[in-house]
Amino acid sequence: MSLDFLKINERMVSSFEDSVSMKPKNPVDKAVGNFADYMEQAVDDTNDLSMQSKDITKKFLMGEVENVHDVMIASERAGLAMKTMMSLRKKIMEAYRDISSTRL
Repeated sequence: MSLDFLKINERMVSSFEDSVSMKPKNPVDKAVGNFADYMEQAVDDTNDLSMQSKDITKKFLMGEVENVHDVMIASERAGLAMKTMMSLRKKIMEAYRDISSTRL
């Protein structure tokens, strides 16, 4: 029985590459690949939270929802998401101004 060291080495390298592949470990790592997609998802999530808040508030005013805590939680989530989005927008605009004013 002869051992083919080249084949063994290839198997070891391929199994190592499979185990150490560049798979994202968390949502932030996924966003690193495409910033525009990350921002689009963040805007969509903010819009969804806002729509959910409006819906539950409307249901509360119509008497369909009795728990005011759920209404307040939805409202605060939407408000916090909007504040975060506006803060992010401000930082992006500041970065854009800094980059555009930089002389090459």
